[in-house]
Amino acid sequence: MADPCITTRSPAPVKPRVKVDAVGDELVLRWRSGNTCALLFLMVWMTMWTAGCVMMLHKLLTNFEWEIALFATPFFAAWVAVACVIIGLLFGRERLVISRHDLRHTWQALITLSDRTVPLEEVALASADRITSTDSDGDTTVEGVINIETIGQPVQFAKGIADDEAAWLAETINTCFDRLAPNRAALTDIEAVHDAAGGKSEIEAPIANGEETANTADEALVFQPSRNRREQPSDSRWRLTRGGRAVQFTHRGRTSLADMAGLTFVNLFWNGIVGVFVYQLFKDFQWFLALFLVPFEIIGLVMIISWLYAISSPLWGVCYTIRFGSIERTIWGPVYRSRRTWEFDRLSQIEITEPGFSVKKIEIPPKRLSKGDFRITLIDDTDRAVTSIDALTEGEALWMADVLMREHPRMFRSND
Repeated sequence: MADPCITTRSPAPVKPRVKVDAVGDELVLRWRSGNTCALLFLMVWMTMWTAGCVMMLHKLLTNFEWEIALFATPFFAAWVAVACVIIGLLFGRERLVISRHDLRHTWQALITLSDRTVPLEEVALASADRITSTDSDGDTTVEGVINIETIGQPVQFAKGIADDEAAWLAETINTCFDRLAPNRAALTDIEAVHDAAGGKSEIEAPIANGEETANTADEALVFQPSRNRREQPSDSRWRLTRGGRAVQFTHRGRTSLADMAGLTFVNLFWNGIVGVFVYQLFKDFQWFLALFLVPFEIIGLVMIISWLYAISSPLWGVCYTIRFGSIERTIWGPVYRSRRTWEFDRLSQIEITEPGFSVKKIEIPPKRLSKGDFRITLIDDTDRAVTSIDALTEGEALWMADVLMREHPRMFRSND
């Protein structure tokens, strides 16, 4: 890769936080996360908090009592959580490598926390975006980030970047993409979904109550297959099974270490505090305290159930079996199984709904099984929504619709 690959019209910042290097035929971007002021504050807080935790630990080791153990639990949980934050601020590193074949994003903090490789054909565009977060006090924080759109999950890089640097970096990345893969398939996918008025794209003009609407970004779009097959995104966890005249789309859950860590901390912190008061009830029962604790105990129970679900995520799944005349959906879990069948004469079309479109959801598999904002809805020849497959990425929605219409044309009235 030559130097022109990182030449842009926008001037580079005087002191950019992102280090950009052209190494051989690769563009390498490095970002060090962290905030000096936040780090100093947490270090001072951690010093005092550690002293308190050491005192409680000494008390437990010399004279163990359940009441002290429950009281100390949220303190120990907070110590571990803040220690992880400090490690992230001190050692957090992001690395984005763009080569002729793929894009690789790595996030490390002493250990590798995330490592994702996306084929360049699945990468669309990079943009300077913002992330808004709200803390427990209701204070809102807005941070810049580079959002790289793909046909699957987006890739986010350099959270906390300044706006001017984000704009320059996004242009740099897009220039590199266009030089390495100017005709990549992902660009066609994005244009197909967002350009609904062209009439020749894979997804035709939006239809709402028989009329076109101006707000095309939030409307259901009618899918039409093109010459080229839509490929399954590389990060998709849906599995396609073909058997006779039927096709199956199956998705199983998986355990997320980030979700597990967050839920574990919340459970220990909340239930540790509530546990102190529950322990007092066993020692000296009082009706007022018992009734007062009921809503807190219910919240704690919900947290425990959420934690148990996170552990058992790989045991949950959903399967759609689609054949001529019927669609069967099966959802299963460790102690749960649900099956439902919808019948139809012929299908007329498949609608792909973009994020923000608000309609009554007919049947939706649990969002916990997949991550995405798109939905495909199967419409029969009486214009009835038979069922929907929800929580899909854009690429998954296009791929599923293409498989159904291309491999099973007899299901559709317009293809007789």
